[in-house]
Amino acid sequence: MLEDKLLFRTRQGLVETNLQGFNQDFLFFATATILLAPLLEEALFRGLALRAYRRLLPGLGSRLRFWLWGTLSTVAFSLVHGESFTHLAPHALIFGYILWRIAVSRGFWNAVVAHSAYNLTAILLALVFSSAA
Repeated sequence: MLEDKLLFRTRQGLVETNLQGFNQDFLFFATATILLAPLLEEALFRGLALRAYRRLLPGLGSRLRFWLWGTLSTVAFSLVHGESFTHLAPHALIFGYILWRIAVSRGFWNAVVAHSAYNLTAILLALVFSSAA
C-alpha cells in the first residue's frame, strides 16, 4: 500500500522504506543521516574552514577572514546539498551559515550536534507527514 511506504530522495535516487517494521535500508539511511553525515560534513565544511580561518591569511583583519572563510564554507555546503553541484540550495545556505556561526562561537562538536538534530528533525517530519498522507 502507498501509505505503508516512505520515499527518501538521495543523490543515488529514491530510497523506499517500509513503514511497518523499518527495514535495514531505512535504519542504515537514518543512522548515516543522523550520525555519520553531520560528523563528516562538519569536519569537511566547518573543521577545515575553521583551521583556515584561524591560520591562513593572517594579514587580513579578523572580521574579513571570518566572512571570507564562513562564506566559502557555506557556499560549498550549499552546493553539495543542491540539486546539482551548480545550484545553491537556499535552505543549505541558511543552515550552513548557522552552523558556521555555531562552530566559531560554540565549537566544532556543538555544530555536529546541531547538524544531527536538524537531520533527525527532518527524518521525523518526513515520517509524520508521510504517514499522515
